[in-house]
Amino acid sequence: MKYIQNTIKYLNLLLFLSFFIFIPQSQANNEWENITPPSTAGYSFQVATAIDDSVFLGTDHGVYRSNNSGVDWTLINSGLTNQNIQDIAIQWAYEEIDTDIFSYETNVFTPVFVGTANGFFRGTLEGSSWTASNTGLSSLNIKDIEIDQWGFSSLYVATPDGVFRSDDAGVSWTLKNSGMVGKSVIKVVSDFGGEKIYALTDSNDLYRSDLFSVSGLDEEWSLVENASSGGTMKDISVMNARGGDVFLTETTGVRKLNYYEQEWTSQNQGLTSLVVNSVATDYTETNIAYIALDNGGVSRMTSEFDGIWEPINVNLSESRAKQVITNPNTSGIVYMVGEGGFYRILLDNPYGDIVSPRATISFSSSIAREGDSLTVEAFFDEPLLENPIVLLSLSGANALSSVEMNMLTSTHYSYTHTVLSGTGSLEVSLFGAQEVEGENQIREVFAGSSSILTYKGDVNRDRVVNIFDFNILLSHFGKSECNNIGDVNKDCLVNIFDFNIFLQDFGKSL
Repeated sequence: MKYIQNTIKYLNLLLFLSFFIFIPQSQANNEWENITPPSTAGYSFQVATAIDDSVFLGTDHGVYRSNNSGVDWTLINSGLTNQNIQDIAIQWAYEEIDTDIFSYETNVFTPVFVGTANGFFRGTLEGSSWTASNTGLSSLNIKDIEIDQWGFSSLYVATPDGVFRSDDAGVSWTLKNSGMVGKSVIKVVSDFGGEKIYALTDSNDLYRSDLFSVSGLDEEWSLVENASSGGTMKDISVMNARGGDVFLTETTGVRKLNYYEQEWTSQNQGLTSLVVNSVATDYTETNIAYIALDNGGVSRMTSEFDGIWEPINVNLSESRAKQVITNPNTSGIVYMVGEGGFYRILLDNPYGDIVSPRATISFSSSIAREGDSLTVEAFFDEPLLENPIVLLSLSGANALSSVEMNMLTSTHYSYTHTVLSGTGSLEVSLFGAQEVEGENQIREVFAGSSSILTYKGDVNRDRVVNIFDFNILLSHFGKSECNNIGDVNKDCLVNIFDFNIFLQDFGKSL
C-alpha cells in the first residue's frame, strides 16, 4: 500500500493533456468563398467596391483589382504616393430602363477613385496607374468617397476638415461645410430617391443636405440624428430602390429612418452582435439590406423577413466582418471584407430563406466513461419536418455514423449513446432534416460543448486516475447495487474487478 501511495504522489505531478475541437464546414450552395488575393498574409483588408465582374480591394499595401469577380488579382499601385487605402469608388452611369428597372453602366474608361490616408487619386476601370488630385483639399486624409447618385455629376469626400465637393471629376475641390463647421466627417452618402446627401461625423452626429445636382444651390447641412445612448455611429446606407430609407449602424445595433414617415426605429431583432461595422443595401431590389457584424459575420434583412436580421454565414471562416458590399447590377452577389481576408457569396434567391436550420447541442454529461449512457440533445432554431429525420454522427473519442435521432418536438431531438472505449473529445454532426417553411436541409456541422470521454478508472470523472478514485472505490467496496459510482465495470457489484480496472488506468490523465 505504501508503494502505491508513493507512486500516486509521483503520478499526480503530471500535467493535463491539451485538447482541441475542430469544427469543419460543409460545402453547399449559397456559401461564402474565400477570394483573398494571394501572398497577402498579414495585410489589413480595409475596403472594397464592385460592379459586374470588376472588383477593387483596398489594403494597407495598396489596391488590388480583379476583372473576373475575384478569381485573379492584379496589384495596381503605380502613382500612389500612399498605399493605405481608406475608400474606393467607381463612377458608373445610372440608367432607368423601365419603371423600377435600373442599370448601372461602365466601360474601360469609367473613372475609379481612391482615397488614402494622404491623398485622393484618380484612375479608370481597367487602368494601370493612379493620378493624385488634391487641389483645394485642406486635408488629405480621405475617409470616404461618394458619387452623387442623382446626377452622377459631383463627387464628395469625407475628411477631418469636413466635406469637400468636386464638380469636375475630382480635378479640384471646394469645402462645403456650412451648417457643420468644425466637424470631422467619416462617411458621406447620397440618396437619389430623396435627393439628399448625408454626412456621418466622428462625434456621433448625422447631418443631411440637399444634393447640389438637384437644387443647383449650396444648401446648409442640418443635424438629423445623434448616436444612441452609449453608442458610436459606424456606417450609413440609403436604400435607393425604396425611395430613401436610411440604415444607420452603431455599436448598439441598427436603426432605420423611414423616408416617408421620417421616424427612426430600432432594427435589432435577430442580431447576434450589437456592434455593427457596416451596412449595404441592394441597388435595384426593394428592401434588401446586409450588415457586417463585429462578431457574427454577415446578416441579411429582406421583405420576407422585414425587421429581422438573418445570418448568412455558411462556410465563412471568420466572424469579424469589417465591411459588406453589394453589386449594383447583380442582386445576390455580396462581398465581405474580413479581418484576415476577402469573401464572396452568390445567393440563388436574394429574397428567399437560404439559411439552413441551425442547432445548439447539449450533452447529459460533460464528462463520461465507457459504459455510460450519454444523451445528446439538439435544439433547432426553426421547426423541421418529420421526414426526413435528423441524422446524427459522432467523431473523435467515439465513432458513430448516420443514426436517426428521436423527434421530441419539431425543434427538439435527442439520441442516447452508450459510450464505447475511447478518450478525448466527442464531436457531433447533424444533417438530413428539412425545415417546415422552405426547402433548406441541414448542411452545416454543429458542435456544442463537447463531452469529454475519460478513462474507465476515473471514478470521479475529473480526468485524472489517482488516489481520489481509489478512496471512492474503497468506500464503496463490497456494495451490491447498480449505478453505484464505484461500479466501474457496470456489473452492479463493487469488487476486485473494479479495482483491477482502476489499477490498469492508474496515473493516466486527460
